[in-house]
Amino acid sequence: MKVQPLLANEISQAAELLKSGNDKTAKRNYLLFLIGCNTGLRISDLLGLTLADLKSGRIMQQKTKKTVYIPVIQELITYTEGFCKICGLSDNDLIFNSMQKRRLSYIQAYRIMKEIGNKLGKNTGCHTTRKTFGRMLYDKTKDVALTAQALGHKDLSSVLHYIGKTDDELTVARKEIGLIGG
Repeated sequence: MKVQPLLANEISQAAELLKSGNDKTAKRNYLLFLIGCNTGLRISDLLGLTLADLKSGRIMQQKTKKTVYIPVIQELITYTEGFCKICGLSDNDLIFNSMQKRRLSYIQAYRIMKEIGNKLGKNTGCHTTRKTFGRMLYDKTKDVALTAQALGHKDLSSVLHYIGKTDDELTVARKEIGLIGG
């Protein structure tokens, strides 16, 4: 089964689950989720993120080697600054570190996202926050081209499938049709 984006109510539930812990690890996990859902960055880019990157709004993508620009969301910066202060991190330190002060691994990030999905009864993984961002952007704008551009996709036809929209719309449409010929 493919990894799914979270819907608006699930985003709130996931955020509450992640915010419920008071230790640095819980705050880190919530921040990973928060930045992922608000930027649409790939997990490789999130794990290499510094506060300076976030403040500048310029991120060099690991996969494409292109610089992407993300809007500076002040609430996100403020929360990240508070987290970095608690953890003793400077603007140029990686935000997402393990307890051993090393870069958080893909496996650890996957486990964080998988745990959210298990609690919500949804198939989630490292791409969930990116897909969630794409889904929320599309739902807000109804603009496939803009969503594709924000995600760095060249093929417009794949975007709706990527954000899980086509399956949902088809299910709703079939239910709305009802019984034909009956």
